[in-house]
Amino acid sequence: NGERFDVSRITMRDVADFREHLSRVRCQAIATVNRALVSVRCFLAHLVRSGALPANPAQGVKELRRMPTVPKGLTTSQVRKIMREVELRQDRRSAAIMGLMLYGGLRISDVVGLELRDPEIAPRSGHVTCRHGKGNKQRIVPLSVEARRALTDYLEVRPPSTTQSVFIGERGRLTEDGVRAICSRYAARTGVKFSPHTLRHTFAHRFLEQSNNDLVALAQILGH
Repeated sequence: NGERFDVSRITMRDVADFREHLSRVRCQAIATVNRALVSVRCFLAHLVRSGALPANPAQGVKELRRMPTVPKGLTTSQVRKIMREVELRQDRRSAAIMGLMLYGGLRISDVVGLELRDPEIAPRSGHVTCRHGKGNKQRIVPLSVEARRALTDYLEVRPPSTTQSVFIGERGRLTEDGVRAICSRYAARTGVKFSPHTLRHTFAHRFLEQSNNDLVALAQILGH
């Protein structure tokens, strides 16, 4: 303000403006800004304890919130690398599992919850019924040609089992941990770091690009 520095004249607005200056003008990281704010708050608290100030003007100035990082979707080349590795190993079960998340946007819980009655696949169309989605909401998810092909190929070689689950392992129904293990295995083999949620997030990115940002349709497919 062009006036001589006097600690007794520091206001809450001064501290808040200082915080905004560091963030917006100097473009410092959130952690750096918050460290500076904590330092100012501690200094002024010391002055309060020593009797130089009646109250701490920085006490009511909140630190900047760290926004959660949005997970990134896979690039086209990364997707190709993963699915090519799956194809080379003739791993039809993994191709179907990852295809449903990558090309259908299914959650990991949707995938392991699928039963043999849930897929309906025709030559030119198809969908799966997710009966136990988040919040126990049922929804019908349309399948792209890639997802239909991968699921059909797996069902043709699915071993006989007493369980009605679509995806089975050595001990019966495949679990969520089993799906995560499959993704981890292919992440190690390809050098592409991804998880089941990464595949679902990649689907969401692609859908928005191809649908002119149709958020309503995407929310219905994802079960949001």
